[in-house]
Amino acid sequence: MDKNEIEKRTNAAVDLVTWLDKRIEQQVEQRLEREREKWRSVLVDLLVEERKHVIAHVFALLEKEIAELVGRSHSKMIDRVEQMLDRVEAKLSDPMHRSDDDTPPSPSKH
Repeated sequence: MDKNEIEKRTNAAVDLVTWLDKRIEQQVEQRLEREREKWRSVLVDLLVEERKHVIAHVFALLEKEIAELVGRSHSKMIDRVEQMLDRVEAKLSDPMHRSDDDTPPSPSKH
């Protein structure tokens, strides 16, 4: 084998290795891109589901808080009415405010 033949074979081998290296790099990049897209899709799906879960939880908490606020408001209203009734009852029980006549006044005629 002469020097030219060895150089040609060496160059051919280097060219083949260079081509294989580029081909492997392309395949790896394509595979990595497919994996990235797959995991992006999985992540998006997970985020959507987690968002639904969080929103449902937040709405449940809001409903509970609103119900408590309405309940407290309702309780306060009932307490106020009871206080008013207690005051009215106390006035009715007080002899100073009681009339001797338990009959309601008759309407006056003009």
